[in-house]
Amino acid sequence: MKSMRGEAMAGGHRAYHFVGRRQETAEVRRLVAVHRLVTLTGTAGVGKTRLVRHAVPRLTRAFADGVHLVHLAGVRDASLVPLALIEALNIRDVSGRSPALVLVDHLQDRESLLVETLLAETTRLRVLATSRQPLRVRAQHVLEVQPLPTPSADEPLPPKPALEYPALARFADRAAAVLPGFSLTPANQDAVSR
Repeated sequence: MKSMRGEAMAGGHRAYHFVGRRQETAEVRRLVAVHRLVTLTGTAGVGKTRLVRHAVPRLTRAFADGVHLVHLAGVRDASLVPLALIEALNIRDVSGRSPALVLVDHLQDRESLLVETLLAETTRLRVLATSRQPLRVRAQHVLEVQPLPTPSADEPLPPKPALEYPALARFADRAAAVLPGFSLTPANQDAVSR
């Protein structure tokens, strides 16, 4: 879990440039303002989590009680989700109540954005989730994340293809992390495009 209030996403990882997705970022912000549950769906590796990590810091001003990013991918047993959330939110409770009740009490009067479902028992909670498939929860709004645009195989590339095709710019950014100094050039752009 990362509290996103004023915190840069780093953690020892190279800070990649966020490429493209300007419209999707704006749409995520708009949807979270209107809907209590927004789920970003799409194939593995399409950039759902990256889009959330890019959009969430732009939401912090809208949530007085903070924005929290909770990773639940490693939780295999659904009954353990409340415990994972309690741990991620650093909730200390020794009352002996069920984890679900502890979460509901903790979140009832808070204005927060969390990645999980507690909507039924809270009134102001917002959830922004990522999943390959829509969640089986009522009242969710689904935004399908599409792959970044790429040129078609028979399409000639423009003079600056990275400006028109975010997928090429993303490839160049990731390649530069492995091979310092790598850039998209007229000599390699056709190979990168393929």
